[in-house]
Amino acid sequence: MKSARIQTKLYTNARLSITSVTPSQTSGRKRVRARRGRQVQLGERRVLDRREVEVKPITMAAPASASASAASSASAAPTFPTVKADVVSVDDLKRLASSKVLDAEDATLKAIHASLGRDGLGIIAVRGVQGLKEAREALLPLADRLALLEDKELKSLEDEKSSYSIGWSHGKETLEGGVPDTFKGSFYANPMHNELEVTEEELKLYPSYTRPNIWPTRSIPELQPALMTLGNLIVTHGVLLAKVCDQLVKKELGLEKSDDLGSSSIEEGIKDSFAAKARLLHYFPPKEDESLDGEDDDENKMGNWCGWHLDHGSLTGLTGAMFTDCNENQVGNPDPERCGLYVKSRKGDTVRVTYDKDCVAYQVGEVSEILSNGVLKATPHCVVGASGKKAAGVARNTFAVFMQPKWDLELQAAEDKNGCGMVETKDTSQ
Repeated sequence: MKSARIQTKLYTNARLSITSVTPSQTSGRKRVRARRGRQVQLGERRVLDRREVEVKPITMAAPASASASAASSASAAPTFPTVKADVVSVDDLKRLASSKVLDAEDATLKAIHASLGRDGLGIIAVRGVQGLKEAREALLPLADRLALLEDKELKSLEDEKSSYSIGWSHGKETLEGGVPDTFKGSFYANPMHNELEVTEEELKLYPSYTRPNIWPTRSIPELQPALMTLGNLIVTHGVLLAKVCDQLVKKELGLEKSDDLGSSSIEEGIKDSFAAKARLLHYFPPKEDESLDGEDDDENKMGNWCGWHLDHGSLTGLTGAMFTDCNENQVGNPDPERCGLYVKSRKGDTVRVTYDKDCVAYQVGEVSEILSNGVLKATPHCVVGASGKKAAGVARNTFAVFMQPKWDLELQAAEDKNGCGMVETKDTSQ
């Protein structure tokens, strides 16, 4: 079978630039006609499809000033329904992964399809990760300590050569319009390898992934083991979920479980990759005068803590957020009705998605959408900050691991036995 192939260039999650098949998910109206095996340039994206699609990107307009954004964007965010992410257990994932027969009626497989497929929200929670509670409790409070380090030490933890994708990053990323994102600080590291064995050419071409980790070994010596432990847990169970996602792809394409997806395997792309990127996030607490209600009710501007975006990798693993008083003391969500993760479905519905802190949530990235040939779907999402007087002085800490193939992998969309795919790209609602 002849396969369509896409050569992709990877960047860190905050600097999205990746091939994608996402009709109806992106803004500014453009018509794109593409044929099988042909790449079509669309801004910074390439679209691969067999039919004419209308691409409608979702954009997040930048606020007039960074200082005003927290006051107006989050506090006046429109009210949307709250839904809880579907949950699957580690035991059920292991059972499916080890089964010799692909059972199309399996309840867990159906739940994954409902959550991550065409009509889902692109997110599912995994419960039963041994050691998660302890690892989460060990790592997330350290984000407070990082943010409170002296400016001189934080500067020493920056790595400009990696485009600030290793070590500390604050105010280096920008919102649309060029406004610096100063509302959160990030600490990046490879959660699987402290230093990679790479060539000089790879170090030069892919510094965001190939440069060694940086750690505050004197001031926060426990950060390295805590991050690596939780990061390993998330990647290990992400690989397990990816294995089952491969089975779902085979089912939808009419393949047997024993059939080899080759380079279209989501599992193999993650398992064999050096490109995993962990991000410890500290959302700075708003001041009281910044957390009062504003007047902006534009849905596209609501993601003041993290604007609307699609993850570019294969899977993103997320811990439950931890709210603190900035001194490692945990407090409740000061704005439980509004603060949190928001997802826009492929039907255009916006919902707030929650999941329990004893779970790891996994979101589909654009690479998985390509490899699965449209069986899995990446969805736009954003993070809305806390507002109101109770939010003053309260920080939000969380941890994300972006799992993606190695930088030089040629993406190859999975196909059925007849060399066809795109089984779920067509919108059947019209």
